[in-house]
Amino acid sequence: IGPGQDAFSWAAVLAIFGAFLYAVAAITARQIDDDVPTPVLNLYTQGLAMISSLTFVMILGGFTPIASTADGFWIAVMGITGGTAVLLVITAYRMTEPSNLAPFTYFGIPLAFGLGWLVFGEAPIDDLLPGAILIILGGLLIVFRERQLKHRSATTPVRTTR
Repeated sequence: IGPGQDAFSWAAVLAIFGAFLYAVAAITARQIDDDVPTPVLNLYTQGLAMISSLTFVMILGGFTPIASTADGFWIAVMGITGGTAVLLVITAYRMTEPSNLAPFTYFGIPLAFGLGWLVFGEAPIDDLLPGAILIILGGLLIVFRERQLKHRSATTPVRTTR
């Protein structure tokens, strides 16, 4: 959703803010001491997400009632799978460098496109494809460069001075 298009709204800026917070989470997960167990870290993350969500609800005007039992079931399934996904993402970022996980992150772009096409019948190829290609190429370039630098540092002999 780009500025100047009919579909743009200021609510779309929340997606950019969410991406920023995802990047902050990826960076801070590596900075936290290894003595802190990942489930405890996940508990704090979920607590902060709950407080933030409740704040947004209060600011934006309240809850929408659940229409049916099936809707409540699917909301519970989304909560369980989302919570599990966050736990797995935190674990992954604590175990390795973010550049090693980048290919999995970029896999989400074609997956989102495919699901949007299958589920919602939308195929914004003209809007999505150029930007998605640039994002994927830029990310893969960074991954390639990081691995090349790591390989060079591993093969470069250490010089000692006398």
